[in-house]
Amino acid sequence: MAARLMKETLKNIFLGPYNCGKCLARISGSKHPYVWQITLSILLIGLPVFYAIEIQLGIPGSSSIAWTCYFGFILYVTGARVLLRLRCEIPGNLIADFLITLFLWPSIIVQMTEHLDAGALNIVNKTGDHDSLDDRLDKASIDSEMDNIAKLYAGFGTSSTQPPENEISKSLD
Repeated sequence: MAARLMKETLKNIFLGPYNCGKCLARISGSKHPYVWQITLSILLIGLPVFYAIEIQLGIPGSSSIAWTCYFGFILYVTGARVLLRLRCEIPGNLIADFLITLFLWPSIIVQMTEHLDAGALNIVNKTGDHDSLDDRLDKASIDSEMDNIAKLYAGFGTSSTQPPENEISKSLD
């Protein structure tokens, strides 16, 4: 699973505008993601193009345009993330979303794609009297998830100098 997500993240360095445009189309219910894909592509490609113009042609100020394009791209992806949060009623923070997107935008696009592929828009009840996802989960599934998390973290911090887990539990009793 982790290798697949890393592969998708690396692919999104180049295909990020395409995938983010698809996410925006799915969130908004549009069948045509082309406008978003073209806009995001132009903004992202602006960074290296305008830097190359300044370096190769010596036109001063082109790097400012390059950074403006990059921040425009980041704001667009942040907006998509916020829109997904609002549609799916996921708690979050706009400033945190912006800062995470600023440095990890390929991962953010993978996260949005995975979230949408898992059917996030279908989970949210579109009527006015909906309950949250937490209310729909039964106690057994929550307990099962908590047990899985506990098992995952049980191996952290153990080394050959520490006693096995059963000896620790005996000493605590």
